[in-house]
Amino acid sequence: MAIRPHLVSMENKSHFIQRQSMRQSILDYSVGFFFITICTDRRRCYLCRIRNDEVAHSWIGQIVEEELKKSTLIRSELILDKYVIMPNHLHMILGMNRDIPFGSIKSFTSPAKNFGAFIRTLKAVTTRQIRERIGKSDFILWQRNFYDHSIRNEDDYRKTIQYIDLNPSRWSCDRENPVLIGRE
Repeated sequence: MAIRPHLVSMENKSHFIQRQSMRQSILDYSVGFFFITICTDRRRCYLCRIRNDEVAHSWIGQIVEEELKKSTLIRSELILDKYVIMPNHLHMILGMNRDIPFGSIKSFTSPAKNFGAFIRTLKAVTTRQIRERIGKSDFILWQRNFYDHSIRNEDDYRKTIQYIDLNPSRWSCDRENPVLIGRE
């Protein structure tokens, strides 16, 4: 689904552009597992280096990993099933703990009780920590939005796990690798 910016009517200050959500409105995000990808701003390789198929996190990647783990521990309604941090993106399988209603944990303060709220918080917290560390209040770590795919069955789940597991070994030929496309 593409983002389609549109102008707001004259009564609503037409000089502002509102963006439509990329989220799949037909899906119930309160059940099941989802494959989620979050990309860095301009696909810059901030998060790690991959050498001989091994991931070595940068200090920024370490912050992202620590916050990802901490966030899912705090929000026990979420299940972080699998993840991999790549140089310019993060893949994860995120699900719901069916025994705990989403958003019922007091520490989850966002009014929107969904995966988007979790990811928005993850992005905000990691960006804030990095800005404080480097002393640049205008540093942008993440792209707007994220990609999601509803894992529909056991075969889809198995393929997604395999994709995540093999992702570091495929980095040398990944179309998002800036070395291959002349961006680095």
